[in-house]
This record gives sequence, structure tokens and C-alpha cells, in this order.
Amino acid sequence: MSSPSSSPVRIDSSEIHHAPVAAGLSSLQYQQNTETLSQPSIETLQQPITCKLAQSDIVEIALQLKEMIHGEIDYTIKATVNQYKSEIDRLAKENQKLRDDLDALEQYGRRDLIRVNGIPDGRIEETSTKTTELVTVMLKSIDNELAPGDVIRAHRIGRPYNPEDAVENRAKYVSKRPRQIIVKLQDHVVKKRILRFKKHIKEKRDLKYITRT
Repeated sequence: MSSPSSSPVRIDSSEIHHAPVAAGLSSLQYQQNTETLSQPSIETLQQPITCKLAQSDIVEIALQLKEMIHGEIDYTIKATVNQYKSEIDRLAKENQKLRDDLDALEQYGRRDLIRVNGIPDGRIEETSTKTTELVTVMLKSIDNELAPGDVIRAHRIGRPYNPEDAVENRAKYVSKRPRQIIVKLQDHVVKKRILRFKKHIKEKRDLKYITRT
């Protein structure tokens, strides 16, 4: 930078050369041409686009859509059926288990029971206490080891015969044969002993009335 006291700089105008501007003008001209050409293209893009389908195309689309819907329906039905089938199988197994448990419980409950047939029936007048006494006397006659507490209780099965019912209504008629008696014993040991006497002592007439439950 020159100081204030220095002399001014002189520039010779003949030494100044002007650069060519052909490239700059060409670029500007190209830009104008581009803007001019792009305007119809924008107007063309703004026009609505239409698409026409042939009848065969529509049929093909409908068939594909139908197949897709059928596939969805089949899948849903199969899934639902399989779910219900699994639930049915589970319930069947549970039901069978309950039946087995019930059968085992009944077998356990019957292991101390015997059935007695043929003892004269006291009909309406015969109470459960009287039936127990009759059975105890009969069993004592074949089993000398029978203790007072070996027979818990006894009761007859079925409705007692009543002549009045037979006269009033035949549908209520009950056989005159003695009703069977179910006997509850102290335990299965007593039951086995009584059944053993039944097998070996044939001369006892009353013994033929004793059977398993």
C-alpha cells in the first residue's frame, strides 16, 4: 500500500484487454432454451393420466381376488376346526379320567359290601334296623368269628310290595319276591371271610343267598 506522500498510479488504457464472452453468452442462451423447452413438459405432467383395462384383465383380477379370499377362508376354518378338535380331545381325556376315577371309587366303596337274596321280606313294616338284625343273625349262623361291629348296616333295595298299590294302579305293582339286601361290613377282611364260608359250607341253606356286589 502506498503512503499518502507517494505519487498517483497511472494506468494506460491501451494495455487493458477485454476477455471474450462467447462462453457466457452460450450458457445464458442454453438456460433460456431449457426454460423454454421445460414449460410444455410441466403442462403435460399436469394432465390427468388414464388407464384402460381389457375385459380379460378384469376377469383375471377377479379370479385372483376370489382365490385369495377362498384361501383366507380355508385357513380360518381349518384353524378354528383344529382348535375345537384339540378342545374336544382334551375334554374326552378329562371325561375318561373322571369315569376311571369314579369307577375306582365305586370299586373301593363296594369292597366292603355284600348282597343277600332270599331273606323273607317284612315289607312296609320292616325298618333298616330290623333288616340289619336279620342279616346279622343269618351271618352269625355261618361265621362264628362274626363280631357285633362287623355288620355296619343293611337295607333292602327297591320299593316294598303293597297290595293296595297293586289294586289301585297296576303300573305300581311290585313283585312279591323278597327284595335284595345290601350289607355294609366293617372291612374287606370280614367280607372275604364270609365269602369263604359261602364257598365251603354247602349245607347251610341261608348261605346261598350271599353274593358279591
